[in-house]
Amino acid sequence: MGDRVYATLEIGGRLETVEEAEKCVSALVTEELVNDEKHAQTVLRESVERTRCMWFEVTEQNYGTFDHVEAATKLIPGLMCATKYGAGSEFPEGWLLVAHIDGEAQAFSIPTNGGDPCIDYRDVKGIAELGDRPLATMVREKMELIKLAESIPPLSASPTVTAWLKIFGEMAA
Repeated sequence: MGDRVYATLEIGGRLETVEEAEKCVSALVTEELVNDEKHAQTVLRESVERTRCMWFEVTEQNYGTFDHVEAATKLIPGLMCATKYGAGSEFPEGWLLVAHIDGEAQAFSIPTNGGDPCIDYRDVKGIAELGDRPLATMVREKMELIKLAESIPPLSASPTVTAWLKIFGEMAA
């Protein structure tokens, strides 16, 4: 067992197929963010109906990561997630954004300082070594990722997924 730290997880975007929704449900259950599949379907349905992201808060998350949700997000083209985690004994605090950029699933680490995103000298050095693109352009691209991580779009679903969630999810109280 590794460092257990405070972490939040925000999931948004669009689910187009029932298969994508099932992957999302499975990841939520495997990650133990919900009690069971029925509960996961309810959380999904309520998020879609209320036009909001799914949001989870865990006080002791192993290494501050949600591996199963992040893996499922990479498999679902319309989905994205942002994790914000505290520092452990062997790693600093930060954010992790998983999104599809230019049709490719990617994960981006964003360092933070006091909970605020920052670009540190290692980012600038790494960006500068990428080639002959202007440094200002690369920094702007990093800032766009920070903006995206700060404002994950609300969860939405196709009519087919919405119907599936209504049929198989429990009714909201």
